[in-house]
Amino acid sequence: MYITCMDVLLINAPVARYSPHAGLSPPLGLAYVASALIMEGYETRAIDFNLGGMRYTLEDRFATLGYPRIVGISAHTETYPQALSLARRAKAAGRDIQVVMGGPHPSLLPEQVLQSEAVDFVVIGQGEKTMVELVNYLEQGQGRIDEMRGLAYRAEGEILMNEPRVLSDPGGSFYPARELFPLAFYPNPFSVLTARGSCPFRCPFCAGSALWHGLRRARPPEDILDEISMLRQRHGAQTIFFSDDLFTLDRDWTYDLLHLLHGLDLPMAWGCATRVDLVDDHLLSAMAQAGCRSIQYGVESGSQKILDSIKGIRKEQAL
Repeated sequence: MYITCMDVLLINAPVARYSPHAGLSPPLGLAYVASALIMEGYETRAIDFNLGGMRYTLEDRFATLGYPRIVGISAHTETYPQALSLARRAKAAGRDIQVVMGGPHPSLLPEQVLQSEAVDFVVIGQGEKTMVELVNYLEQGQGRIDEMRGLAYRAEGEILMNEPRVLSDPGGSFYPARELFPLAFYPNPFSVLTARGSCPFRCPFCAGSALWHGLRRARPPEDILDEISMLRQRHGAQTIFFSDDLFTLDRDWTYDLLHLLHGLDLPMAWGCATRVDLVDDHLLSAMAQAGCRSIQYGVESGSQKILDSIKGIRKEQAL
């Protein structure tokens, strides 16, 4: 006899060899999916195998947490082999566990992923609504599986692809369930999503560009400030990282957020990422005054020929 103590277990698949970079921050995508499921009333837990790697096996976690009815696994290309191994282990538990896979790699190659009998469903792109609809279907028989946008699955030996799901509005008080992850073990526990989708530059090497085709929806600055205030009050956050891949794309939006950050009662240190051709002295000064302490730039190469072919920036701008 076994105990089922949760509806859904969400897993962040690990890199093959331990890397501190892989475990810098909690996986926000899974945390958003978890929040959507919890709001729907489902008992949901999460594991980030990039903290400690596979030293503690999935079987160990089942023994301590109990057996879920549904396992959702997030993977990118580097972690996909480990994700597939986790899917097979979940199936080998013999509890009729349904395995759902999502993340960049499954979203871009769903038919390849569904070649494995260990994967029952692939959630493509933004996963919250699709995952909730799928769990409602599997747990309560609600809805029709062929009408769930952003879902791929097998039926009668065939791989079927439903219509894509439109990128949703990122506004509102819908925050990720970070508390499901051991925040104390992350060097940067408080990352904040400032936009959904990807930047419009369409760099050929970028998974975000291939997945979102340049579509991007920024969150209202006021909503971002509300989340920062919540992180400060609930967790004592003193430093955050804005995880948008192009923080300074919209100059007006950026200055609006900087104005709000500058008005905080207590200063908040933060970092972000952007391109070298989307900043200038005035903007950098305003960012520093609002608490910015680090910026990640995608320089990619020291060869102008390569930059011309993949990035569209100049070496002089990077310098």
